[in-house]
Amino acid sequence: MAAALLGVMHLMPEWSLGTMPFRLMRLLAVVIAGVVAYFATLLVLGFRVKEFVRRTA
Repeated sequence: MAAALLGVMHLMPEWSLGTMPFRLMRLLAVVIAGVVAYFATLLVLGFRVKEFVRRTA
């Protein structure tokens, strides 16, 4: 996940450049890249969504 986030941040301009909506869109892109990398890693390691579902007794 760190490699994906650093890769996305390397492609983006400085955080101080641009208007506030543009900066928020870049932040959203970084967050989405992190989420995608996280779940892709879980999938590669063999975790499944049903293992995260909480079952009540």
